[in-house]
Amino acid sequence: MRAVRYHGRGDMRFEHIDRPEYGPAQVLVRPAFVGICGTDVHEWSRGPILIPMDKHPLTGAEMPLVIGHEISGIVDAIGSEVTDVQVGQRVAIQPVISDNVCTACQNGRNNVCKQQGFYGLSAHGGLAEYMVSNPENLKSLPNNVSLEAGALIEPFTVGWHALRMSNVNIKGCSALVLGAGPIGLAVVQSLVAKGACQIIVSEPSKPKRELAMTFGATHVFDPTVPGCSIPYECLNVTAGDGVDLALDCVGKQATLDQAVDSTAKGAAIVNIALWGGNAVISPNAFAVGEKRFVGSAVYVERDFQEVIDAVAAGNTKPFPFLAFSTDANEHGITGLLDPTRLITSRVSLENVVNSGIRRGLIEDSENQVKIIVDVSR
Repeated sequence: MRAVRYHGRGDMRFEHIDRPEYGPAQVLVRPAFVGICGTDVHEWSRGPILIPMDKHPLTGAEMPLVIGHEISGIVDAIGSEVTDVQVGQRVAIQPVISDNVCTACQNGRNNVCKQQGFYGLSAHGGLAEYMVSNPENLKSLPNNVSLEAGALIEPFTVGWHALRMSNVNIKGCSALVLGAGPIGLAVVQSLVAKGACQIIVSEPSKPKRELAMTFGATHVFDPTVPGCSIPYECLNVTAGDGVDLALDCVGKQATLDQAVDSTAKGAAIVNIALWGGNAVISPNAFAVGEKRFVGSAVYVERDFQEVIDAVAAGNTKPFPFLAFSTDANEHGITGLLDPTRLITSRVSLENVVNSGIRRGLIEDSENQVKIIVDVSR
């Protein structure tokens, strides 16, 4: 079968490999669409980071590894012990693999499992004509949710989970989103769907700022413009109070500082980004203002299903929480949670490395948001 495998830093290859075998308690899936994630780019350019060089303790996988963790597909075959999955079923794959026995898993936090695995990073993923999955990782897609949308349930769920982790009442709140890459834009759509009142986006790329506006951002700013102060703009928008919620999708000292200085008393600052190093914080800014710094790690089961349900509901009727009735048409806002609006390019399996990663997400990062792979092409 055709596949894209990671062999090491700067070494991803389109190859022909053996079709995987599945066990009695496993499912064979034919991937349909797979999103290329920033994590895949980082593994290619700076890895291995998450991809194991030796056998992973939970999955047993090692390099060379089939990548791709934003996956939709069709069930091709099921093991003899599988009872709740049907051949031909359209699915999105929730890629987190957990041991279900550690303290975190027992407390319902399988997203921070002590031995956590991940299809496409520590188990063979979706950039192949076939992949093997545990049945519990397959989430059925309603008929009105396309396979393209199904592949992008995963990144949308990252943003959805972050909003829940904030413990902020999103309906009517003000929020600052730092960074308008795929996760930041997914956060913007989720904020709109949940009824946020003011959505401020900080993003250097003009195309991404414009996209954020079409998604429902009420204010967008380029933080690299001389004289631009994101905290000043947030205070100006909120009549001097600051925003109720800041979400850092970048992970740099500058964005953390902006989040702290832009938020109101009692606000939440949620870190979604994976940092490349450490940061400096001022504890007094949190103590005196009773602000909360919250980490958000991928998602849990309920988040994934909620996003599928939200996308399905939005495809049948506008979301009831749309907060921008007066100027929605001006910015093309629909009020729907539609992951496919993130897609800026489509590539074939053979062109993942050259067209998807190298020329797409690295050389043309200014204009690209989400590149999706049509595995059948």
